[in-house]
Amino acid sequence: MDGNYKSSGQTYDQKTYGHYFGLTPSFLVETKYNNLRPYAKFGFIVALPGATGEQSTSAGTNKAEYSGGIALGYVGAAGLKFGTDKLQFFAELGLTSLSWAPSKVKYTDGSSGQSKEYDLKDETPPSSSTNSARLQQMVPFSNIALNVGVKLEF
Repeated sequence: MDGNYKSSGQTYDQKTYGHYFGLTPSFLVETKYNNLRPYAKFGFIVALPGATGEQSTSAGTNKAEYSGGIALGYVGAAGLKFGTDKLQFFAELGLTSLSWAPSKVKYTDGSSGQSKEYDLKDETPPSSSTNSARLQQMVPFSNIALNVGVKLEF
């Protein structure tokens, strides 16, 4: 996600990106009608995500790196396969519903290069200058996708 905004006469460029490694056990329900095979699949996802936010200014690029915790969600798709038993083409519309609450964040100041790491909690930590905790936020990884491909069996 990219964007820019102005505040106090200064323009900021903002970029946020993430990744995850996940396992998606799913059930597949399929039927056959001539050479057409409509199907639906549904299951859940367990993921280990990470995310980075960058804010560029004239003084440098500030960075926030989020980590820790496990994300849980749901997956589903509806699709159609067609072709022979050995060579099939498919098209499916899929949905992933996945949100993540990171447990740590590391902020790096672009002008000084100094960084601080904080634990993220799901309750507001008491205000204190020596406190190393911050309020936890949800990071969305949900998406809708159109997948097309070829399945070849030997």
